[in-house]
Amino acid sequence: ISCEYTGALNIEQKDAIIRAIFLCAIFGVTPMLGDLPNGLQLYRLLDILKEHPSLCKSLFVPGEDYADYNLSNVAPEISERRTSRSAKDAAEVETEPSYLTVPRVMQWITGQGHKPLLLSEQKAFQIVFKCDHDCKVRMPQHTICFPIVSACTSTVTFPVAHITTSEDFKCIIVQAIKSGGAFRRV
Repeated sequence: ISCEYTGALNIEQKDAIIRAIFLCAIFGVTPMLGDLPNGLQLYRLLDILKEHPSLCKSLFVPGEDYADYNLSNVAPEISERRTSRSAKDAAEVETEPSYLTVPRVMQWITGQGHKPLLLSEQKAFQIVFKCDHDCKVRMPQHTICFPIVSACTSTVTFPVAHITTSEDFKCIIVQAIKSGGAFRRV
């Protein structure tokens, strides 16, 4: 509808729908791209880009994944030491989902697929991991929970009651990404 396609939504109209979306994207983006140099010039950013291309490259060109930076800013909130919950929390935090890219995880957690750009934001940046042990107490009949992400606070809550192995963790994340929409609080 926002791409001005008003026909039937069925498989026979697939080509017409794709064409409408394509035209909407092309004609919507082209004027914005034409305005980009004017917008950059307002703050003399165009001159800075020309004078210091190597410094500005990372702002526009995908490159280094910031896994080390991100992991150095993780603040897990785990259960009291020497309890069964703390052992499960520690195993959860150490599980590395290698099938996800750093930009994808950053997009999922913070809403942006890159590390913070400003030095002040980098210093304040922190990702909080929480563990939910009590979902089965709150909802005894359910069989699976998905992680809850609060992008505004860069917090991820993992449903550890359903996760006993790293394979369980991977299955829940993959199922959530494939079958679910956005991770968010309702």
